[in-house]
Amino acid sequence: MKINKLAWNVFALFLFFAIILNSGCTYDYQGGPAHLEPLEDGIAFEIKFLLDAEKVVNPDGSLKQEVMNFYNNALPWSGSLSQTLDNVNRDVIQQYVDTKNLELWGAGWINRVRHHIYVRTGSSNTGDVQLTYRKRINIGTGTTITEEMVQKAILQAKKEGTYQWAAASPGGLADNVEIDWSYNSATLTLSRSYYGRFDHTEPRHNSLAGSKAWLINNFPYGSMVNFNLANPRTDRINFEEWYIDKFERGVLYGPASIRRHRTRGSISEEDSLRLFGVEKVQRVDIDIEVMPVPGGYIVELSSSGEIDSNPTDSEWLNFEQVVRLRQFMIDISNEAGYLIPENAFKTTVILETMRQESGINPED
Repeated sequence: MKINKLAWNVFALFLFFAIILNSGCTYDYQGGPAHLEPLEDGIAFEIKFLLDAEKVVNPDGSLKQEVMNFYNNALPWSGSLSQTLDNVNRDVIQQYVDTKNLELWGAGWINRVRHHIYVRTGSSNTGDVQLTYRKRINIGTGTTITEEMVQKAILQAKKEGTYQWAAASPGGLADNVEIDWSYNSATLTLSRSYYGRFDHTEPRHNSLAGSKAWLINNFPYGSMVNFNLANPRTDRINFEEWYIDKFERGVLYGPASIRRHRTRGSISEEDSLRLFGVEKVQRVDIDIEVMPVPGGYIVELSSSGEIDSNPTDSEWLNFEQVVRLRQFMIDISNEAGYLIPENAFKTTVILETMRQESGINPED
């Protein structure tokens, strides 16, 4: 009798907790938990894939003509392309500042200096510098990333305060809240960026002192006071002082010279419906970036767009359309024999292989 009574009490306790747990985890949004909100309009996605350099790059580092032709013709473009892979190039000089032990990177922060040099026939090679302070949050690993996984990473960013920090900067969500989605992982990146003009013939962009000065002088002072970060604990330190200290003790990673090729155009409502499940004119960007590294080249294929629920905009409508674009890019690249089934993150390669101990590039 005592055993039966004990069993009943255990069962009743189990039932009570089951009811509590179930009531706190209802599902009312696209199969996701109720506390996860729909993705906000304007969040950007960038899908990135690694291409086989031996198959797509000439010995001199230029992109092979047949590869240009392949991606220029990859989609049923409506009308002429505004930019094609072979007639508009952009050189990018990219570098980072971090400590020798990569303390900022280890805490999820990236500090990038990127110089854009526009190369067009008959025009001067002018450019600009972009300074980016970026927080990274891992969304997940594996070839399948769900909308719920993205929502959870955004929820974490909102608890940290980094989401609000990025969304409040010039450009808002579209420029500063982005999902970087590679072959078998995805990362939520939250950024503050600043732009300026520069004369790219100056050696300053190879200089540790010059890069530090740019990053420190344009640092978003006062914008990080409400962060709630676990690493490092912001309730124990002045986070901005911690950050600047890492700059001041930092070394230079890079510069890496990248040649960017771009195809940009639109596809019709009919073709967009057939390929991506949305009946509206759809703008598509296809980028191929070639970066020399010791022993060869890294070639990255990417295409980006925004999450926007306004059907009159020529942008991606929702998460599902981005998924379909991503799969389309995988399929055509696989069929051509170009795709390498690995992640494509140039930042990691630069930080792992291009540290300048002196902080000065030999060309200075």
